[in-house]
Amino acid sequence: SNVDTLSNKRSEFEAHLSIEKPHIIGLCEIYPKNSMDKSISSMLNLADYEKYLPDKVGDRGVVIYIHKSLTAFKVDILSESRFNESVWCEVKLEGTNQLLLGCIYRSPSSVSCNNKKLNDLICHARNLKYSHYLIMGDFNYPEIKWVDNEVSSGINTDPFKFYECMQNNFLFQHTC
Repeated sequence: SNVDTLSNKRSEFEAHLSIEKPHIIGLCEIYPKNSMDKSISSMLNLADYEKYLPDKVGDRGVVIYIHKSLTAFKVDILSESRFNESVWCEVKLEGTNQLLLGCIYRSPSSVSCNNKKLNDLICHARNLKYSHYLIMGDFNYPEIKWVDNEVSSGINTDPFKFYECMQNNFLFQHTC
């Protein structure tokens, strides 16, 4: 979910958690806009969840929460990528199955070189040998019409390249 500053929505978020009780949570835009103070890490703690943050603090921030009943750890090879608005974890599933879990925030004002880093990051993640993949976040590409499988911008644009990256990696959008 994109919370557009978690501190303003903490009570609403906790009320939702008490009803839904999810095992995995990914949040984008956890920090206030235009704020230099990113020191709210302790405020991000949730009872019964492990919190995973990127090593480098981005402008708006992402966080993954994984319920303590699951076995999980941070995947540093992806967290250290040059695209810093992402965090990645591995979650152990049944048997030998493992889930690669990523949470990404791409700003609407992201420049082409950063967009390429995002595509490269997704390709790299998808090439890792996991049985399951879940990449969540806010990618801010309104030009992509996922339901219609259409991109309203030309083939040499960043939205089209992102859409093509998803297709080439056999990924699809699922919203609920």
